[in-house]
Amino acid sequence: MKKTLSVALVVLLVVALSSVAMAKIEIMYWHAMSGLLGQAIDEQVRMFNESQDRIHVEVEYKGSYRDTLNATTAAVRAGNAPHVIQSFEISTRQLIDMGIFVPLQEGLPEGMVDWDKFLPQVTDYYRLDDVLYSMPYNSSNPILYINKDIFEAAGLDPNKPPETFEEVMEYSRQIVESGAARHGLVAPLHTWFFEQWMANMGADLVNYDNGRSGRATELLLDQPQAGVIFQWWKDMYDAGYYVNPGVENWSQSRQIFAAQQVGMAIDSTAAVATKVRTAADEGFELGTGFLPISADFERHGTIIGGGSLWVLGVHSDEYIEAAAELVVFLSRPDVQAEWHKGTGYFPVHEDALPILEAENWFEQNPPYATAMEQLLATKPVTSTQGAIIGPFPEIRTVIIDALQEVFQDDKTVEQALADAVVRGNRVLAEYNRVIGN
Repeated sequence: MKKTLSVALVVLLVVALSSVAMAKIEIMYWHAMSGLLGQAIDEQVRMFNESQDRIHVEVEYKGSYRDTLNATTAAVRAGNAPHVIQSFEISTRQLIDMGIFVPLQEGLPEGMVDWDKFLPQVTDYYRLDDVLYSMPYNSSNPILYINKDIFEAAGLDPNKPPETFEEVMEYSRQIVESGAARHGLVAPLHTWFFEQWMANMGADLVNYDNGRSGRATELLLDQPQAGVIFQWWKDMYDAGYYVNPGVENWSQSRQIFAAQQVGMAIDSTAAVATKVRTAADEGFELGTGFLPISADFERHGTIIGGGSLWVLGVHSDEYIEAAAELVVFLSRPDVQAEWHKGTGYFPVHEDALPILEAENWFEQNPPYATAMEQLLATKPVTSTQGAIIGPFPEIRTVIIDALQEVFQDDKTVEQALADAVVRGNRVLAEYNRVIGN
């Protein structure tokens, strides 16, 4: 009996030790992508889990970027924080100030990542004080989409998208007056586009080099570029050439374009795959062009939008290193090439480009080529690096509220922008006061 008991104990001990040896590091990854994008992320995580046997990643959709960030903050307080989160680009200053994330360029083991292999037009946004804080992941910028069939019906050259505000206005007039479509242009009523036009025309949004050489204290809406943007947008709206789908209403904007109620749309490059499928389903030919700007200003390029991956530093070194392995995997050239093809987001790793070129991807898919060409043509100046602002969502609200005041004839362009500066500066001052700077 004693011998049998001893054997059983040995077996149990071997099983227990084997279980310990086989135990995997469990990582939680929270993201803000739903639908097809969420499915693509699930597939990436599945590939990572199958690529090695030491780490297992659980992935969870947490709602919008703001929802994801709020959930993360609550989880940190409760002591059950995730290990990796996806967050939007405008949260960069806030996430740095929170002090709970690992500055990746300093925190990852030496040699784990060759940062010089990432597209500088992307990494320049996330680098502050010469430190890259997060892993670029889903990066985009806005381009112009056109319905070539509507262009032809309006007597316009379908192979020459408008390049300036003035041409957009004229093309819209021809589209509407010819009866080819009810309106000329659709785009969500979103401050992101205002930021892009300011940057493209060489204007910083806030002081201190767009918040990069010091904390922003002033909203720079007294520059001529801001007035030009507001006035053009207002003129397009008053003429019935621009159809307003609502504040940040991406889905409605895309439905209006899909229904062929407009000849042109300004949308994110992240919508390329959706737009291509829509055109095929609805039976029209899709064209693309660079984001139009005022003819009175030099073109500087666009700011990247989208999101990046942040590793939380509230866990042990073992878990931080495991989380780092995940984000490095997601930035691999082959993974990024497939991500780009499936979504339209840029491949952020430069070695993904030869993979795509070897497949003649850009030659066979011109809308994707437009997005890459615009990105690579962007000049490295502070305006195109993008603003780094702690209370960025609140600043966006201030600006879009001012634009709506102009649309509704409550204020002139000049008065709306002047009042927005006052409100915006108060928002910046309050944020800086709260964080002690």
